[in-house]
This record gives sequence, C-alpha cells and structure tokens, in this order.
Amino acid sequence: MEETLNWRAVRLPKSIEEVILEEERAEFLYKAINALPELQRRRFLLYYEYDYNCSEIGVMEHCSSTAVYQSVARAREKVKAQMRKYLSA
Repeated sequence: MEETLNWRAVRLPKSIEEVILEEERAEFLYKAINALPELQRRRFLLYYEYDYNCSEIGVMEHCSSTAVYQSVARAREKVKAQMRKYLSA
C-alpha cells in the first residue's frame, strides 16, 4: 500500500493526449508486426515478446541460431521502416 502511494506521488498521471498517442503507436506497431511473413513474425515475437534467445529458438525450429538471428534482424528492420513512416507522418 505504501509503496503504491509513493509510486503515485512520484509519477505524474499521463495526459489524455499521451494516452491516445501511446495507444495509436501500439496499434501501429501491432499492425507492422502482423504484416511480417509468418516465419519472421514468429521468430520476432519469440525473441522480443517471450525473451527467448536465438539458440533457444533455433532448437525449437530445428535450425541454426544464425538463421534465427538473420530472420529477427530482417524483421526488426522491416518494423523499424514501418515505424519511421508512421513517425514522420
């Protein structure tokens, strides 16, 4: 209880504009990830969302960690490119 009160006292509430922008940004990110090819999307999510490393994903998918790393790197670049378009608009 006291910890929660301290946290609320230190952290200011977000404005409506900030909340809307965060939701919009999250929705756009979700769309960018869903636009990835299935293999890249799956590896990207395993790596970033579920915190698996490339070796662990490689074992799950019966491939090398290098292949997983390259797939995740390509997916990351595609998502970054989509987010740049969103942020520059």
